Amino acid sequence: MLCEAFVRLEGWKAKTHECLFAYLCERHPELGLDWDAVDRLRQMRNRSLYYGEPLSFALWRNAAPTLKRHIAIMARARPSGRN
Repeated sequence: MLCEAFVRLEGWKAKTHECLFAYLCERHPELGLDWDAVDRLRQMRNRSLYYGEPLSFALWRNAAPTLKRHIAIMARARPSGRN
């Protein structure tokens, strides 16, 4: 939701999460988001939500530092306004 709010404040609406994260990584390199990490997290979420694939506790535990880092980045981020 932080990412969606960020791009909305810039006047954008992404049609997919992949587009959302690509926009953030490409248009805002100063944020320091890691595209590969974000995309892996997106794929994990999709496999779980859309395909019912169980995700192990170990997998989430390993992903937690990356999730926390990216959440902290977006919580501090300030959109540049409508583009």
